[in-house]
Amino acid sequence: METPSKVGLIEGPTAFILWRWRYRFTTISLAICLTTLIMNNSGMPQSWFTNTMVACLGLSLIPVIVLINWCAQQERAEMRAGYTTLRTRRNELMQRDPYLGKVIRLARETPLERQDFLGIVAEAKSSAENR
Repeated sequence: METPSKVGLIEGPTAFILWRWRYRFTTISLAICLTTLIMNNSGMPQSWFTNTMVACLGLSLIPVIVLINWCAQQERAEMRAGYTTLRTRRNELMQRDPYLGKVIRLARETPLERQDFLGIVAEAKSSAENR
């Protein structure tokens, strides 16, 4: 059964939301990786701190790997449902806002400008949170 706040959307987080999570976790993993490489190249001796950084790097990659697959799976599910929640992909499909499911662009129309899309998303997110 669909919830009133996500009418027209398939169950689970939308591809847009998953991509946002993926970007955030990838950024965290890259920051840890860069810090670890700098420590290694600066000649810092192995210690509990360096070992912890390597462990954190390994652990931070787990959500990235999971999200890579989950994003692709959700994108395909949305495509089968006949819509997308992503701004620049699958322009042949209608686009729905990722929080409320309202149609924000019809199929084969010009993609929304980034600022317009982000404004719609911010408004939809605040509406969804207020319900």
